[in-house]
Order: sequence, then structure tokens, then C-alpha cells
Amino acid sequence: MGCIAFLLLALSAEMEQTFTAERAAHARAVAEARDRRIGRPPARRRQLREHVAGRFAVTAGIAYLGNWLGPGHGHAGRAR
Repeated sequence: MGCIAFLLLALSAEMEQTFTAERAAHARAVAEARDRRIGRPPARRRQLREHVAGRFAVTAGIAYLGNWLGPGHGHAGRAR
């Protein structure tokens, strides 16, 4: 009896995975039809590199860069 319950649970999980993939494919097709950008936004790496290169020459470096970037996600930071 437990084996049947497990198989039914696995079947429903597989169906949900299939439905999710179909919904995502449909959403991508609609977005492409509307000429919308798909995926993550581009990284600002070149801007960051240029900013860091300019600031290291002018300021103390790490302390300024830390204040400019701010705490990352999930970072509690220190109380000042």
C-alpha cells in the first residue's frame, strides 16, 4: 500500500514538473512575440571594474568600495 502511495506521489510530482516547464515555455514564447527581453538583466561588471580602477587610484580602496557596494544579500553587517 505504501508503494502505491509513493508511486502516486512521484507521478503527481512529475506531472507538475511537466506543467511548469510548459508554462515557462509558453511565457517565453509570448515574451519573444512581444519583443521583450528574456532572462536575467546583464551584469554591470564593466562599470564596476572601471569604478574600482578609478577609485583605487584616488582613495584608500577597500573601505570606500565596501561603502559604495553596501552589504550583500543575506549580510547582516556590523553595527556602527
